[in-house]
Amino acid sequence: MKLNKEEISAEEIVKDCSRFIIKAVSTKDIRYVVDVSAHLPSLHADKRAIKQILINLLSNAVKYTPKGGQIDLSATVSKGHHVFEIRDNGTGIPKEKLPHLTEAFVRGETDPHKAQEGTGLGLAIVKSLVDLHDGELTIESEVDKGTVVTVSLPSDIG
Repeated sequence: MKLNKEEISAEEIVKDCSRFIIKAVSTKDIRYVVDVSAHLPSLHADKRAIKQILINLLSNAVKYTPKGGQIDLSATVSKGHHVFEIRDNGTGIPKEKLPHLTEAFVRGETDPHKAQEGTGLGLAIVKSLVDLHDGELTIESEVDKGTVVTVSLPSDIG
């Protein structure tokens, strides 16, 4: 895949992606908190890819956060990288599953009594798009406590 890199506003990307999931969070009565640092510099990246990354991660957070839960999305700049963090207080992911989550068709939820929509491709797609930007994806989770997914992208990709 060839990236179509351009100067994009992290704040605008976050707003666009938030609009996409706002109905889902309100339906589940999930508190959604956005914290974007003031005056973030532009990010040189593929706009469609960044939107896909954030929408996939936010959709997962909504899917695995129970009614009345909370999802936080933050965007900051640190050490020449734009850092997007999605934090939820959802079901969490078993420790043994974490290393395999970005493989195609792998799902964090293994309880056969909990039906979930999706193909198990979302995090594999996210990982590949982050890699194309020479970025880093980290996932931390604890069962019954929640998950934190961090995407760190170089602010100025040549």
